[in-house]
Amino acid sequence: MILKRTGTARGVVFYQGDDGKKYQLRQVNRAYEGRAKPPAYYLERVDEAGKAHYLSGLFPTKYTGLYSLDLRDEVTGR
Repeated sequence: MILKRTGTARGVVFYQGDDGKKYQLRQVNRAYEGRAKPPAYYLERVDEAGKAHYLSGLFPTKYTGLYSLDLRDEVTGR
């Protein structure tokens, strides 16, 4: 998936996906005590009504500016 930045608001960055859908990226706003690698951001899809739906956390990698994420697999449901 390729996302193109379309705007910003307080604490949120908005994107348009190559699938035609809208997305937003928010900074994580809570502590994940006991987790070695907590997420740095949340990726959410924005529906037509403007409501955000959680997709995944974004986790830092050893490369600056590159993050990994976990998406549900349609086959396994995980």
